[in-house]
Amino acid sequence: MKRYITAIIIVLAALTCTAGAAEGDITSCRIISTSGNYRLTSDILNSTATKCIDITADDVNLDCQGHTIDGNGSGKYGIYISRASAYDTNITIKNCTVRNWTSSNIYIYNSDNNTLKDIKSFTSNYAGIQLRSTMQSNLTNVESSGNPQYGFYLYDTYNTHLVNLSASKNGAGIFFSYAAYNWLDDSNFVNNSRKDLKVSTNDEYWCPNYLSNVTGSGGRPIGYYYDTSNIENLYLSELILCGADNSVVSNVTAHGNGAIKNNGIDVLLTDNATFSDISSSYNEHGLTFRYSNNTNLTGIVAGHNRWNGLKFESSSSNRVNDSVFNSNERNNGIYLYRSLYNDISNITANLNNDYGIYMQGASYNSVSDSVFNSNSKGIQLIQNSSYNNFTGVDANLNTFCSVYLGSDSFGSPDSNTFDKINANSNRWYGININGASSNTVKNSHIRNNSGYGGYGIYLQGASLGENGSNRIYNNIFINDQNLYISNDVNYATSLNTTNTTGPNIIGGPFIGGNYWSDYGGTDDDGDGFGDESYNIAGGLNQDHLPLVLPVPMCGDITGDGTIDTVDLLLLLEYVVKGTPVDACIGDIDGNGHTNSLDVLLLMGYVNDPTGYSLHCGCGEE
Repeated sequence: MKRYITAIIIVLAALTCTAGAAEGDITSCRIISTSGNYRLTSDILNSTATKCIDITADDVNLDCQGHTIDGNGSGKYGIYISRASAYDTNITIKNCTVRNWTSSNIYIYNSDNNTLKDIKSFTSNYAGIQLRSTMQSNLTNVESSGNPQYGFYLYDTYNTHLVNLSASKNGAGIFFSYAAYNWLDDSNFVNNSRKDLKVSTNDEYWCPNYLSNVTGSGGRPIGYYYDTSNIENLYLSELILCGADNSVVSNVTAHGNGAIKNNGIDVLLTDNATFSDISSSYNEHGLTFRYSNNTNLTGIVAGHNRWNGLKFESSSSNRVNDSVFNSNERNNGIYLYRSLYNDISNITANLNNDYGIYMQGASYNSVSDSVFNSNSKGIQLIQNSSYNNFTGVDANLNTFCSVYLGSDSFGSPDSNTFDKINANSNRWYGININGASSNTVKNSHIRNNSGYGGYGIYLQGASLGENGSNRIYNNIFINDQNLYISNDVNYATSLNTTNTTGPNIIGGPFIGGNYWSDYGGTDDDGDGFGDESYNIAGGLNQDHLPLVLPVPMCGDITGDGTIDTVDLLLLLEYVVKGTPVDACIGDIDGNGHTNSLDVLLLMGYVNDPTGYSLHCGCGEE
């Protein structure tokens, strides 16, 4: 019997030694392949390991006891947990400082039901804490700062409890990328360079996440809404709507850290919403809409943002009016990307670094009664941005041009219409059409474009599109050089339309071609068209119906072809206030001076045309 007892004692002792070897102290990078409790007893510094602590076992408790796991900037992971398929691994990591790993300081993949507690993560090259395809984990009292991309990155992650997190000086403090049904409580994300909280998904399934007492830059709340909500009278650090159809947002200001220009308003997968009286300035972007349709925006102010004032991405049938998008630093007042049937009216987008409005692969949009002044370019369309209509738009004083239509390897902006455009005083060109076809420019003023190039309209590389040539008619061109057409545009541009009853843009009776300030022909038959064509590029491109100003009628101050009391009042206004009047029209007695005597003579003519004669002169006053 004693021999059996002795044998049992020896076996138990052996088992105890095996367990002791599996658990215990860690002093350097290693693989943990056996369940148990582990303690980091000293700092691991300047490590070159690819995976410093690689936990391949389940049911592990790692207590760093306040020590540091530090990489030299070449190794990928400080603490690494990965499984071939997801299941509960029940791993706890606590009391650690992890820093300087290229991919992630702590990386968890396909590993569920884990705990991170009392962790500090700094200066990973990508993400401080990265959770991928995990669920039912708990992060408590975790800080992740100084990571150029993300403090916390959750991808395909569910049902995670995030309590008392903090993140600063990252690209984004926390990033929910296709991550849903997570709880984020009592946390603080401040002074991250792009976003304190970033969300990315193209499926509403991933929208629900639950935030409570979450603070962003400036000590203001981060607003996150995933269902229909009435959001009003709030001053937020950041506002995010994801899957919040039919929401009403009014009198809301979103403002992060104005010095670094982060945060803004992000709207994802949200249809039929209304935004009114919104301010989002000095942020990363003012307002960004992705996969969001049928939204009404009015009274929006979004200026001085680092990138765009307003961006629509894959968002259609939205309406924007009575809003201002000025002085956005690196991009555009308004940016439409692959977005259709949006209606934009009564907008001001001035002094933006790139474009007042920029369309990329965006078609069937309407822009009216708006101002795009003093940008690099007022309006730019590229890459199959077609069938857009611009009406009643000012695009003046831009560094390059008012309107640019440019084709590239991705496509050509064709079949757009520009009607009643003011394209004046730009440094290079009024309108530049480069490789685009079937566009129309009509009823527009293109004047005083000078400096580098100084063309009213510059056409190059155009082909004859499926909807015909570019059509340019009933415009006024008054520039140093009115028109340039490269050789490869021959026959792909029409400079007049069919003779049509007017009035035309200079008040003549018929619509045909354009008014060219350098046209030298005459209109001997008085039909309002020059008797000779306006020739460009050796006669290959011609305006066959150039508009000619009518000979001034003495006393017809309004130029409407009749002389009446309105003309008399305007001439009197000139005498009293000095309002400009052409001497050929207002100098009724032809003595070279326009004064009260001319008013009396015109009054007599209006009362009795047969009793008074008009003999205007054109001398200097």
